[in-house]
Amino acid sequence: MEGVDKRNKRRRIVSEGRRKRQRVGNNSEEQIDNDEKGQLENKEKEYRYLGDAEYNCPSCGAIMWFDERIKNTSTRNNIRFNMCCRDGKVRLKGLKDAPDILRRLLTHEDKESKHFRQLIRVYNSCYAFTSMGAKIDNSVNQRPGSYVFRVSDQVLHHMGTLLPEDGAQPSYAQLYVYDTASEISLRKKAVARREDNPTLDHDILTKLKDMLDEFNPLAKTFRMAKERIKEDENIRLSVKLLGTRKPNDRIYNTPTASEIAALIIHDNSTESRGKDIVVHHRSRGLQAISELHSSYMALQYPLLFPYGEDSYHTGITYYVPDGTRKKGKREYVTMREYYAYRIQQREVGGGPLLYSGRLVQQFLVDCCCAIESERLWFIRNNQDKFRCDVVNNLYDAITQGDTIGITIGQRIYLPPSFTGSPRYMQQNYQDAMAICRWYGNPHLFLTFTANPRWPEVEAALTLMGGQKVEDRSDIVARVFKMKLLQLMHLLKKEDYFGPTVADIYTIEFQNRGLPHAHILLWLRRGSEEVSTDFIDTIIHAEIPDKNKEPRLYEIVSRSMVHEPCGKDGPNYPCMMNDVCTKKYPKEHNESTTLDHNGYPVYRRRKDSRTIKKGIHEMDNRSIVPYSPGLLLMFDAHINVK
Repeated sequence: MEGVDKRNKRRRIVSEGRRKRQRVGNNSEEQIDNDEKGQLENKEKEYRYLGDAEYNCPSCGAIMWFDERIKNTSTRNNIRFNMCCRDGKVRLKGLKDAPDILRRLLTHEDKESKHFRQLIRVYNSCYAFTSMGAKIDNSVNQRPGSYVFRVSDQVLHHMGTLLPEDGAQPSYAQLYVYDTASEISLRKKAVARREDNPTLDHDILTKLKDMLDEFNPLAKTFRMAKERIKEDENIRLSVKLLGTRKPNDRIYNTPTASEIAALIIHDNSTESRGKDIVVHHRSRGLQAISELHSSYMALQYPLLFPYGEDSYHTGITYYVPDGTRKKGKREYVTMREYYAYRIQQREVGGGPLLYSGRLVQQFLVDCCCAIESERLWFIRNNQDKFRCDVVNNLYDAITQGDTIGITIGQRIYLPPSFTGSPRYMQQNYQDAMAICRWYGNPHLFLTFTANPRWPEVEAALTLMGGQKVEDRSDIVARVFKMKLLQLMHLLKKEDYFGPTVADIYTIEFQNRGLPHAHILLWLRRGSEEVSTDFIDTIIHAEIPDKNKEPRLYEIVSRSMVHEPCGKDGPNYPCMMNDVCTKKYPKEHNESTTLDHNGYPVYRRRKDSRTIKKGIHEMDNRSIVPYSPGLLLMFDAHINVK
């Protein structure tokens, strides 16, 4: 019955989205003065709606958009998807629904839900078995805007001993073993040492403790260790967390305490073997947990995996039905494919993962770091497959022998297939320069930034009540990618600015986590044809008429106004040495001209049109150059130069 209710709710949301799309289309058909230069065609007034996320992957049930399909399945009746499960190759058991207390806290059914969701990362840290070693950058959250979890440097998960050193305060897994009577107060003290004075609710901590003791096999294991130590204080006890599983264990029930761990009595010489983790009694210090351990994520995120479900391990094979298709070169699921499967939204089997707000952000960052770490480990151990001996000889030929210290030792070379590596950047740079040598300087430069208020994003968030944009950064990234492909099709195939002969674009992420793309376009016209009249037909840098173009005025007001800086905003990111690096506000110009370097100085006439930003009235001098048609079609920040 629960699955039926979710499907009915989804149908209602989808139908509401269609009605919203119709309203957007109707509102966009405003009449524009035919005498005005740069008038918009009817097709340029309509918002290009992607449609609703109303398709289920036939293999795994993930909720997808039509534009995310495998392109050779063009018909809606025979549609398949690759992003979620590799067209059925990846099959994992769904996560169990959250225990009742956790479900109520996550879905706003409890009066303490708002407080819990605000501090969910702190509550998770209270009951985590491992510590997360990373440089967490909180400076980005000191400015107004949505919450962002950002780290730098390497990310590691560390685990200590069963009991703390004499006189030391217990933390993380030690709190499950040390003293149950004062456990809650000890957890508060442990978090206070790591966070900025969080105000934690004692009742919530107690409920979470009881929940994990009842359902989490990892918690049960450490509780058993506590009981054994309590029986004999002189016992030398350790906990071995098993890292291997039987073949295809993923398709069976969630693990039990006996399946994921073992209590062992040993001397101080016992060491971890293979992929197992041995948590020693005392005096062993911290040990780093491998990303390939099956309990890697469950140890760090007990609130996301309250039943201790396994995360990725190397023994997960592809699902290949007998007689249906041939086996590929790879037989095992990759880490990226595993986590891509887990973060998909489904009607059933998603567990508490996608409902956990800010904790999901941390989890996604952790997943990306684990994936990159695994790729780097593979590259390090397979240098011979990348012809690095040839690169090494070339490197020796251009250096000054062994007199430079940096050349001594074994050097690890990253292949060009690794995003961000020196060879990757060099190859892309050479490709871009080759285009410039052949076609000359680019004609247009566009910056396209994601809009978190897109109706597609809002409709997807509505499927999971109470979600905010910051809680589902994956939804924003997916919608942005589809919008970007729409925009590139418009520019290249539909010749929006004219016939296009070449293009380059790169995707980056802002400090606030929103993706944006920088696009270069080469038009089929010479530099002498790019006149000021041509520029005025495609680029505007003025406030539109609010009465004639109300929707365009709204978009420009929201997305294309440079915020008040200088004396009015000395702390804005654009400020450096008390000067705006973007050189706003600009000067008024009655007509578009070209400066001595050939760059346009856009028309910014002095008129009575203004846009209010807070207490400030902004005029044409603060408008970022834009193309009216693109703004109406994509409802986002699209800077055109």
